[in-house]
Amino acid sequence: MKLPARIAAIEYQGDEVRVAVVRTGGSKPVVLELRSATATYDGRESRLDALTEATREALGQVRKRPAAHVLCEQGRNAIFRVLAVPFRGSRRVAAAAPFELEPYLAFPIEDLTIDFSTIREIDGNTEVLALGLRREGVEEHLAVLRAAGVEADGVNVDLAGLTALWWGQRRARSGLQAVLHVRESVSLLAIMSGKSLAFARPLGVSAREYLETPEAAARQIHNSIRAFLATWKGDDELAALSVTGIALPFDERQRFEEGLQVAVEYEDVLERVKGADAAGQEGASSRWTAAVGVAWASAGGPFAFEFRRGDLAPANTMRVVGRHLAFSGSLAIIIALAYGTYCYVTYRNNMDEVGRIGQEVWRLFEEAFPESPAVQAGRVAQDATGAVAIQYMEAEVSGASQVGDLFPIEILHRPTLLAVLNELSESMPGDKVVITELKIWPGEGKSQVVNISGEIVKEGVFGEVYERLKQSPLFEFDEEPVLSSIEGKETFRITART
Repeated sequence: MKLPARIAAIEYQGDEVRVAVVRTGGSKPVVLELRSATATYDGRESRLDALTEATREALGQVRKRPAAHVLCEQGRNAIFRVLAVPFRGSRRVAAAAPFELEPYLAFPIEDLTIDFSTIREIDGNTEVLALGLRREGVEEHLAVLRAAGVEADGVNVDLAGLTALWWGQRRARSGLQAVLHVRESVSLLAIMSGKSLAFARPLGVSAREYLETPEAAARQIHNSIRAFLATWKGDDELAALSVTGIALPFDERQRFEEGLQVAVEYEDVLERVKGADAAGQEGASSRWTAAVGVAWASAGGPFAFEFRRGDLAPANTMRVVGRHLAFSGSLAIIIALAYGTYCYVTYRNNMDEVGRIGQEVWRLFEEAFPESPAVQAGRVAQDATGAVAIQYMEAEVSGASQVGDLFPIEILHRPTLLAVLNELSESMPGDKVVITELKIWPGEGKSQVVNISGEIVKEGVFGEVYERLKQSPLFEFDEEPVLSSIEGKETFRITART
């Protein structure tokens, strides 16, 4: 189940910045805005500055601020590996997966940020698909976003977003299913087992090569599928291959399909997505599918990977907010000071006006910094012009820029919106309950209060859903849920802490 939210996904494709704003919550995403900008620079040393400026330009075109931002990284730079972990249970598997992956790497495991998808439990082991992204590239993009004024709430990969869009339009969801996502310079192959991502691999086949040498492209895909089937334990057969992101002419299509030895179908994953017609105006629709898909996947579901882990986790979000508020406060001081000086010089004989301005400056100071010792002590009697109040404000703003008492350190440890959305989507499936309202507000210390209201779709299953939610490591419960019946509808309200 996708929980309702307005999410922006930012993708860097070469020197181009793409921003897709998507509304989640329904059976399909709704595309709200598509924005882009291209970095221009003379030498490689100025590329990051140019990319920051392009990011700022693209984000500046977004009309309404999204609830969350997520970075869409490139699957061609990712490492995919199927592993058999000798444990069961998501926590034990998550702890062991990096150690199981390390022997297959030619560089230190510390160079990667890793997430995984559980495939199945078999022979006492848990099969997982481990995904790794180079930390250096992720850190660079996060730094560019931060310099442009945005702190990313999460990091996902384009293959996950593309597959989420394709999977959401499928009817048959059993057995083995394969999809090939064709992008500008790379192809991404994914194979599903039921609703689990069982295999993924980037292929060095660009969109142009399908038109110029379709037989060679088919050979690479066929070999990758054979390699997967050779190690797959089961009687499932792969009946068809879906291809997204490209429309081949008849002759090239025939030559391509002859080399695959499997039925091929072609799909436009944005064709039935509301608001996606804007993608055609911005260029080929496949140009936007990854960003749209990553925004969609980030609201929950089997493709909600998260690579912003460990020391990459967004623990400094409130520090960024603090800097913005401090900067805004500085601007307010400058404006107030300039206005006061203008009035004093222009109307120096009108001391009543000067006194009014001084009083207004003090009032603003009281509202902005109510805990300041200067506010507690009261206004200085001789400060008719507000000059002393302005000095107090400058000192307080300087302290706020270092994130002082205005921003309790406990706030930095609160779970992000994406973490809450993803946990609820996993614990409260849409075929059993429907969430109609979600409220989150600060609690005591570092906690948050989460209020969840909704309707019970299937009679007699609420107890099972609630028990599953209680097992979540993200939430704590101090009171039992409230159940009621309104006009024949069974409703619930749950209050939790994070």
